[in-house]
Amino acid sequence: MSGSREDWIKSAFSEVRAAISSGDHQKAINALNNLEISLKNTEDEPFIVGSIGRTKGRVYLSEITKICIIDRCVLIHTNDGRTYTSSSTIKEIENQHPCALIRASRSLIVPVENIHQFMCEADGSYSVKVRGEESPISISRRCVPSIKEALSGKLDRLSAG
Repeated sequence: MSGSREDWIKSAFSEVRAAISSGDHQKAINALNNLEISLKNTEDEPFIVGSIGRTKGRVYLSEITKICIIDRCVLIHTNDGRTYTSSSTIKEIENQHPCALIRASRSLIVPVENIHQFMCEADGSYSVKVRGEESPISISRRCVPSIKEALSGKLDRLSAG
């Protein structure tokens, strides 16, 4: 599970515990109801199983900035700065979420929804800006057509941004 979501859940449970120990049962019930609604809203959200150390959990696609291979290890980078590892191959991850993830190079995939700028450089190379990443991500020439196709609906808006 990603840090921000995990921290929020821990905080929500702390609020419930505090309300129960203070005797404010209505506040505890309200906090539990809010937590239940929030958790139901994330049940359908797509995710990848990742690990930090020995702790496994869900890494939601909406929080991923990029997934890359470094030294034969698949790394999942999130917008809160955490890096998870995955036992899946980059191809398996890409196949699990074919509409949500797009290949930028042999060793890199990015979430389509997190791309907020598509750029053609003066030298003819292409790159994208991804939410949560400071530097643009270079795109290999063979991946440009599939990225353009995936972004076709918002390409004009991205090129202008």
